[in-house]
Amino acid sequence: MVIELDGDRVDANELVERTQAEEEDDSTSDEDTTDNDTDNDQYTSDGDDPDTDDEEISNVIVIDGSENDTVSQYVLTVSGELERSEDYTSIANKGMAWDALPSNVSEDKAIGVIGQGVDGYRYSGNVVSVEVRGDATLHIDRR
Repeated sequence: MVIELDGDRVDANELVERTQAEEEDDSTSDEDTTDNDTDNDQYTSDGDDPDTDDEEISNVIVIDGSENDTVSQYVLTVSGELERSEDYTSIANKGMAWDALPSNVSEDKAIGVIGQGVDGYRYSGNVVSVEVRGDATLHIDRR
């Protein structure tokens, strides 16, 4: 399993440390909050108001099985909200039968299986735990 955070390879412990530290830094002052709102405006691709709930769920986590022919299972848990993102989800080469299975997504947890597909989620808060069994690649982008 490969874990990436903002384009850098990290191990599971570093992932937790870096995402928790960023949340603490974000809440240190009113100035920081204003700066973060401005930064989020650049990621608004569909013209949504930055003050809507969707902006709070702006971080992205992707499980990518498109580079191999094996089946991978995954479980993701976040401290905030989690929702499946069709913008970051796809199936390569018509995929495998596993790719047609729906993921089980609750408010803060996703459980899924992918073959040659890519499952993407948007989330708020921090990544609490990630378990990927198989050869899928994990990408995390905090915005």
